[in-house]
Amino acid sequence: MVKPRRGSGARSIHRADDEAAVDFFVHYIEEPVMVQRFMDGGEFSIDTLSDLDGRCLNAIPRTMIESRGGESIKGTVIADEELTALGVRVVEALGVRGPCTVQVFRDRSIGLGITDVNTRFGGAFPAPMYAALEGRTYPELIVRMARGERIEPHVGEFRAGITFTRYYWQLELDEQLHPSGRDIVEPPGPPRPR
Repeated sequence: MVKPRRGSGARSIHRADDEAAVDFFVHYIEEPVMVQRFMDGGEFSIDTLSDLDGRCLNAIPRTMIESRGGESIKGTVIADEELTALGVRVVEALGVRGPCTVQVFRDRSIGLGITDVNTRFGGAFPAPMYAALEGRTYPELIVRMARGERIEPHVGEFRAGITFTRYYWQLELDEQLHPSGRDIVEPPGPPRPR
């Protein structure tokens, strides 16, 4: 896989099956790139939060059931000790402070392989948000840390089995920024009164 070093949303990621294809894509992409091993098997994200000393407070893994444009749109929070431990090792080794999403594949031949480390909230952040125990959502912990409170790590303490899905809703506005009534994709559920 040839992809930009500072990529976003699966932009300019290309599979290269031989050395000639790697050479082509390295020169085709108009920014610094990296070459990674192509991995098969299940894809997962691990949403972590570390304190200002770089201690991982929690690591919540989730499946990647479906993604669109590099963004996870369906997944389930899972209790997987191997993924949780990997998330902790990665963010503590890198000295990450704050939120981070570690993306991995469970490749059939090499086991867990890291593809991305994003030092920010991931697009599917609502999954770990709702899986966190009461009083321990990442935004709540960040506010508490900003107030000077020292939070103790609670790695592995979350509710597994939370499934999420995201959907897109388009709303066209006219020149006065009022809904035009055209090109509206209704959100799921009962129709809204007009």
